[in-house]
Amino acid sequence: MTTNIVPSSTLQVSDLDGQLVVDSRLIATRLGVQHDTLFKTIEKYSDRLSVKAELRFKIEFRERAQGGKSKVRYALLDERQATLLMTYSRNTEQVLDCKDALVDAFDKAKRIIKTVIPDQNDRIRELELELLVRQADQKLLDTRDAIIKLQPKAIADRILGVTEIATTEIRTKIVDDSGFVLNAANTVSKTELANRYGFVSKSGRADTKTVTRLIDEAIAAGAISQPWHDVRVVASAGFDAALVPVLDRFFDANPATRQRWMGE
Repeated sequence: MTTNIVPSSTLQVSDLDGQLVVDSRLIATRLGVQHDTLFKTIEKYSDRLSVKAELRFKIEFRERAQGGKSKVRYALLDERQATLLMTYSRNTEQVLDCKDALVDAFDKAKRIIKTVIPDQNDRIRELELELLVRQADQKLLDTRDAIIKLQPKAIADRILGVTEIATTEIRTKIVDDSGFVLNAANTVSKTELANRYGFVSKSGRADTKTVTRLIDEAIAAGAISQPWHDVRVVASAGFDAALVPVLDRFFDANPATRQRWMGE
């Protein structure tokens, strides 16, 4: 692939696969000679010109006014080849001007490669990284939306890190036999725990029996102790809210038993 780097009225240095080159037709124009004449000189000295690097011959097809196409052969010369080609011409003012223009064009192209192009490449890399970040953010949002759509709310909340527990206002002071004051701030019902862990019975209601089995196994494993506070005024029990994080860790750390509880 050829990329133009230094254009001018008659000379233009290009980047061909990392090599700076100039079109022999442009040199002919700058010298004020027919390209066919210059091309014959290139062919004549091709062995010398190709000592350091291979000569790059090209063919271009052009539409003719009378119909059909004409074939034009030309060469893409690197800096050494273009400079050496000038030595095969008599040093007229036009030849000397062409030599100066070639030197300037190649020097400017080298400066651009060292300064402008690296800056452009850095900016391109920055834009690529920004695009990757945006794509990653969008992927996270898509994943979150999929979890919300495909999973029950309780399971989705657990996956997404939502740990809020619904509370109700307590208007009556309730205590257990030890004098522990039970309220919505320090106890959690079995129904709330069932909703928290996604335990659902066949009837679609909160599966409190599975909650009991989970807590019993946590007690047996030594993860928690004395979590229950029996309520005097109602026939139910409140789970100590301070122990919920401990129960969370036990639930998350036991995938095998979790599969048994939830059928994962």
